[in-house]
Amino acid sequence: GSSNSSNNIARQIDRAAGKNMEPAASQNDGIRNLETDQLGRLKDLNDGLQSSEGEQQERGMDQNDRIRTLGKEQNGGSQTLVGEEEGKGEGLESEMQTFGRELSKGD
Repeated sequence: GSSNSSNNIARQIDRAAGKNMEPAASQNDGIRNLETDQLGRLKDLNDGLQSSEGEQQERGMDQNDRIRTLGKEQNGGSQTLVGEEEGKGEGLESEMQTFGRELSKGD
């Protein structure tokens, strides 16, 4: 009968060990799930950062284009003004020449 009772004790020890193993296993699963969740979140955050960086770069490029366009417009505007001033100057010169010729005719 003594071998029977030692078998019984061995079974009880196994059962107790099995019960102790279960929570550890489920804790491991829980930790794995958390890690996966966190990795997923990190990846989402990373994607978010990358897309916002991309958007900022695009915005920067848009602003650069706008600044270039404005620069060209201003440049064009000042060239037009210079042209107009030159034109006025030439106009005045020719008027004065005409006036001078008419004066000399009068003599």
